[in-house]
Amino acid sequence: LPELKASRSQSSDIKILNFDSEDKEMQFVIDKIKVSNTPKNQIFVLARTNKTIGNLSKLMRENGIKHLVKTEDLNRDEEAAFDEAVLATVHSIKGLEANTVFLVGCNSLNFPCKASDNPIVELVRIYDYDKEEEERRLFYVALSRAKNTLYLTYSGKSPTRFINSDMLRIINKSF
Repeated sequence: LPELKASRSQSSDIKILNFDSEDKEMQFVIDKIKVSNTPKNQIFVLARTNKTIGNLSKLMRENGIKHLVKTEDLNRDEEAAFDEAVLATVHSIKGLEANTVFLVGCNSLNFPCKASDNPIVELVRIYDYDKEEEERRLFYVALSRAKNTLYLTYSGKSPTRFINSDMLRIINKSF
């Protein structure tokens, strides 16, 4: 694994937040978006699975937050309007950045993802595919989407093991 290094010299706002439940985690994201002065199209809410994206999209609609949904199969190349937040899977957000990024579900169920892959894909990938490393790479790609503010949120006892001591040292230096 290559050494993890910060690429910004100026300070950033990075927070790792734990919640008692997934509902409270999602409500935190909704509340922060509602009061944010950042243009909505400069806010990304990223999740590992389409299921989480669907749940978040429903909550955003219920709370009157306009948003564009990006998944591997939907709206990958579409740009959000000024008043639309971007809700996306980590797979579909590659190459894009925003001022504020919420990466939700940063626990061991999502990173590495416990959802089973298609068995046929697993057979094809069996010889040249390291799922753990691919999951770690996806996690770090998601982190790198934030220009200024990054929220890593999770519910449960502990965050993903991808949030390691090297990462915590970088985060603590960023304040």
